[in-house]
Amino acid sequence: MRARITARLETIEPYPRGRFQGRGIVVCAGGARMFLNAYVLLRILRETLRSALPIQLWHLGPLELSTAMRALIDDLDVERVDAFAVRAKHPVAVADGWQLKPYAVLHSRFEEVLLLDADQVPVRDPAELFDWPQYKEAGALFWPDIIDLVPDNPVWQLCGLEPRHCPSLESGQVLIEKQRYWRALNLVVFLNEQADTFYQLVYGDKDTFLVGGLLAKATFSVVPYRPFVDSRCLVQRDFAGAPLFQHRTGSKWTYARSQIEIPNFVHEKDCLDILGDLRSRWNGRLFDPPTRSLGARALEDSLAGCRMRLSRFGEADLELEFLAGHQFGNGRGPMLQNWYVSDDDNGLVLVIRDTAQNTYRFRPEVSGRWAGHCLLSPQADAWLVTMAPQRTALHECDRVINDLIAASGLVTYFDSDSAAELAAALRLIDRVQPGAGDRLRAFAAKRCAGNSHLRDVLIAIADEITTPQPAPRPVYRPAQEVLTRGYSSVGWPR
Repeated sequence: MRARITARLETIEPYPRGRFQGRGIVVCAGGARMFLNAYVLLRILRETLRSALPIQLWHLGPLELSTAMRALIDDLDVERVDAFAVRAKHPVAVADGWQLKPYAVLHSRFEEVLLLDADQVPVRDPAELFDWPQYKEAGALFWPDIIDLVPDNPVWQLCGLEPRHCPSLESGQVLIEKQRYWRALNLVVFLNEQADTFYQLVYGDKDTFLVGGLLAKATFSVVPYRPFVDSRCLVQRDFAGAPLFQHRTGSKWTYARSQIEIPNFVHEKDCLDILGDLRSRWNGRLFDPPTRSLGARALEDSLAGCRMRLSRFGEADLELEFLAGHQFGNGRGPMLQNWYVSDDDNGLVLVIRDTAQNTYRFRPEVSGRWAGHCLLSPQADAWLVTMAPQRTALHECDRVINDLIAASGLVTYFDSDSAAELAAALRLIDRVQPGAGDRLRAFAAKRCAGNSHLRDVLIAIADEITTPQPAPRPVYRPAQEVLTRGYSSVGWPR
């Protein structure tokens, strides 16, 4: 292992000048449980603390974020980054959230990165950290944990480092300037790739930041105050000793159960209000519909945001609110959890599901009503009638464009091959739904204000897609005397 570490240090590529820009926050969260916590954090940053810092949410593959979850994130002006798309360009053995954290820092588009765990609630806008003199002098800033690394920990011998007694680091918050911590950060990613070895010696990713910094002889600063100790929450402090980060390590937010109360927890009411609003917009489940046609997706787009009355023989009528992302708002219940439009031999069908199976099927009628039946016992005929026109919802084409951009990896860095792939995909979409270039241009202007490089790339692609095609050559139509030349006039139409 020591030889492999030495070999990795010798093969680290120089810092890629010009690839990274600006300051930003990186959060790693995927799956329903961590998404719930990340959503609270993101809204606290955006709405309570009014933080203007760009934010990236990293996840491992499309299965970790459903359509509904992606739509909720997009509403917060947060960039979604699929680590699998980045990994295709920068291969690495990353399989879980701990391993993802240093990899996300390394490949995020930011020059200076504040890494926050999803179960964090900052006390105040963390933008101030980037101007702290202790950070600017060292190039990296860490916070101590409530435990220490001791001299007889085998990690020192394994890495060829002098044994020492020092505070363990707590990686719920990490601040790094990549140019100065570049070699160390690359080594941290390498150490996390060897999780089977290092996670037996240190707790997850957190002390790999310390070991990587020591091995690379990098400078870094550590806040001199231990966190306020609570078995359910670590309250990290600033250099004056004041509370700054509330890391709910043992009291993560939950969807259905009562929340664990923390004495003197700052912004608690805002967090609880956010959770209540989230429950009204998301059922806490990972759900994506099966493959379906463009016609089915277009019908879904027209239904998102509308309210319908569900009538079932022998039952009281129920008002249903169809939300984007295949969710229900008002009216959601045990048999009414998700919806989508599917195809069969007889046309389009609206399917409603509970947590495990289909519960209703409906077909559109000429009158505008939907006729169908309940699939569960006791089976009965049922109808859906529109109560109010749909609210403005994100167009299906816009959602596809957003997902394609996230999958391309261009959110994190420019790659000509990725840009070409994205342009080819959008060109095909434009053939099916003309106007994709205009939608892409609007997306770039609205959603990429903090990412000028991505904005310029997307506008260039939009210009390429919408390049005017040459006008068709006029068809030569000869005069009638030319047409009749050489022919008999008998029967010629006058």
